[in-house]
Amino acid sequence: AQYAADADGGVPTEGFPNGVARYDQLTFETLHRLASTYGYTFNGLAETTSEDVAAYLPDANGVRRSTDMAPFQPLTAAGYVRDRFEVGPAAFDLGLRLDYYDAQATTLFDAYALYPVVRAGDLPSAPSAIGDDFAVYFLGGFSGAPVVGYRDRDGQFYDAAGGTATAEDILNVRRGQVDVTANTGPEVFARTEASVRFQPRLGVRVRATDAVAVTGYAVRVSRRPDPALYVPFTAYEEASSQTSVAGSASLRPETADAAGLGVEAAVSPRVTLGAAVFARQHRRIPVVRRFDGGFPAYVGVTDSGRRDEAGLDLTLTLSRTRGVAVRAAYTLAVARSSDADGLSNLVNRESGILDDLKTAAGDTRHALDIAADLRVPAGAGPRLGGVAPFGGLSVGVVFAAQSGLPYTALQANTGFAVFDSFTPNVTGEVNGARLPWTRQLDVRVERRFALGAAALTAFVWAENVLDARNTLAVYRATGQPDTDGFPDTLSGQQVLVTPGAQLGYAAYTGGPVNVGGNQSAGAPFFYGQPRQVRLGVVLGL
Repeated sequence: AQYAADADGGVPTEGFPNGVARYDQLTFETLHRLASTYGYTFNGLAETTSEDVAAYLPDANGVRRSTDMAPFQPLTAAGYVRDRFEVGPAAFDLGLRLDYYDAQATTLFDAYALYPVVRAGDLPSAPSAIGDDFAVYFLGGFSGAPVVGYRDRDGQFYDAAGGTATAEDILNVRRGQVDVTANTGPEVFARTEASVRFQPRLGVRVRATDAVAVTGYAVRVSRRPDPALYVPFTAYEEASSQTSVAGSASLRPETADAAGLGVEAAVSPRVTLGAAVFARQHRRIPVVRRFDGGFPAYVGVTDSGRRDEAGLDLTLTLSRTRGVAVRAAYTLAVARSSDADGLSNLVNRESGILDDLKTAAGDTRHALDIAADLRVPAGAGPRLGGVAPFGGLSVGVVFAAQSGLPYTALQANTGFAVFDSFTPNVTGEVNGARLPWTRQLDVRVERRFALGAAALTAFVWAENVLDARNTLAVYRATGQPDTDGFPDTLSGQQVLVTPGAQLGYAAYTGGPVNVGGNQSAGAPFFYGQPRQVRLGVVLGL
């Protein structure tokens, strides 16, 4: 509407100094500043299946011969076979899944190079360990200067002799930089590669005695990239000015390897104890990373994230006795990750921080779960006037407690504005602080009534019966869920000088719903849900 040639005037566009009369008169340059489309023409009025990188990129005169971008249509296929069989006291469960994924998209040939750069294949010679497609780093970034290092397309750096090195060593200590040879062109882009994932699965249960069984499993699973992370190749054309890219077309499927070994022992006809150890290894997790090694550097998404987890499960199971069944479980787990919470905020401030495994954002070190339920068969229980009022009654109780999740603490806010609670400095280790424990008790009561051939079940379901106030997020600078520390600083005392300002700020930081932004520990709500009670009926025919 702002570009329309109406009584209010219109913002000038190319060829229409007084504004446009129709939507389809808006130019690519005008709309492209507001939104990007793929699968449709630039103004969204018609579908398109074509994509010509050379024609899309502006020529020497700044002219684009085509503005079409093909839709994102990844090609996927999968198959799965499974078999179960027994050999003596052992029962086996075998499976194999085959997964094929091809993004069928155009992306950067080298995620670190937004422009054509000198590569090892362009030099008269290079160390034998250096591939022809490795980027070359010259002293000061000029090809006539000495070579100080190399980098492969995965971001691993090497020194001038071909030995492994760090980005810090090549870029900062040795002052190396790539030599850009031309403007962005088709040569910096390539089609994504297809991947095939074999995912075997093995489960075994061996009956050692009538009362003891040993269980084990090993499994590999794969997950295709989230389509929401896809960005067309055009995002990289603009990364030099925006300094960030929201996703990637070259993400490979995430893989997870898991294994476990446990034992179950029936200590009585109704009580079973269990203990199991487990380990999980996740690779190719999408993470935010600073691509520092080309020119210009930018922040984008890569599949270099890692997560390792190991733990112990202890269980106690009481089979139904006098209508009561109980299951209790305790889990001790340690999770380390390269995509820990807060790293996307820190990536611009602490170089190389993503290269080491840190305490994972989802590291729930201790977890306790107890579930019990009582069931009274229809017509059973004490009778009152010939009627069994408790017949068909079911009562379920679940108690869950967990140690608090980790978060990265920040130093106190020293900015002058309210929203400057996001500070540039980290206190302690990444994810070195923890939220308090959470706990919750849920109760569900059901009563079944026979209605001829039908049945009516009435229920009362109460969550968080004790109304525990669980803290799910805190302000990083204070470790508290209702104050960010700004009022305690000199800047805060200068800004919050009136009762109105103080009241408004208290509502901002201590309100019932507040995302908190970068200055909070990252939960959508600072507190868990309060007590909730639901009443309902279920009619079965």
